Amino acid sequence: MLDSSYSEVLNGFDWQFNLIDNDTMVNAWAMPGGKVAFYSGILPVCKDDLGIVVVMGHEVAHAIAKHGQERMSQIAIQQYGMAIGGTAMG
Repeated sequence: MLDSSYSEVLNGFDWQFNLIDNDTMVNAWAMPGGKVAFYSGILPVCKDDLGIVVVMGHEVAHAIAKHGQERMSQIAIQQYGMAIGGTAMG
């Protein structure tokens, strides 16, 4: 059983792991809330179950650290800045 500090960090996540059949894409990613996807192209790089666990842990860490939300915020700020710049130029 996890102690309360871990359960507080993990509260609100609905973990879902999906494999996308695409052997040319060597990547995996996580979205806010615990949605994780692997492209089948990363499986040869993983080599075995331990490699898959490492990639899964890496993506879980991104979700917990809320990197996806931070990235979406950065993109929104960039788009807002470009809209203001376009208006000023135009």
